[in-house]
Amino acid sequence: TILVDQSMSAMLGPGSVSLLSYGNKVVAFILGIAAVAMSTSIFPHLSRMVADQDWGSITRTMRTYLRLIFLVSIPASALLAYFSEPLVRVIFEGGAFTQMDTYNVARVQAMYVLQIAFYLSAILFARLISAMKGNWVLMCSAILSLPLNILLNYILMKYMGVSGIALSTTVVYAFSLAFLSIMSNQMMRKL
Repeated sequence: TILVDQSMSAMLGPGSVSLLSYGNKVVAFILGIAAVAMSTSIFPHLSRMVADQDWGSITRTMRTYLRLIFLVSIPASALLAYFSEPLVRVIFEGGAFTQMDTYNVARVQAMYVLQIAFYLSAILFARLISAMKGNWVLMCSAILSLPLNILLNYILMKYMGVSGIALSTTVVYAFSLAFLSIMSNQMMRKL
């Protein structure tokens, strides 16, 4: 995703790749910490339940974690999107980073922030699928997500510029979440 997004943002002109990169820094930091913490804690638990074929507990655990992810990340995302400009101003503005740069980066960051709930939920399903030894599903998800990302980048960057590329990433993670959710439910039925 990052490579495709950066390559396509380069088509928008000078500074576009930098806007995309700066706009993703705060979100990447948050997602990096949250995803590692969550996936490290949940994977052994899911693996044990899969080994015991305790599908009811897996379903309850997934619902609990999904509820928690959405209850925490949606308000946090809304706050981060709302306060995106002041946050960018405090972190980056100064020197060669102008007020206009702050405004543009904040718009990109606001679109990237929308992915948090989808991304973390998709990580949860990816861990479940890995516990069920279905890594081929993850590969299929990546194969399907790539052309979707390219198509959405192309469409949205025409209307929204670099912010459209960030929004495209959010939509791709929402698609990935839906795909992984459906596939994990099918795998549990088969197992």
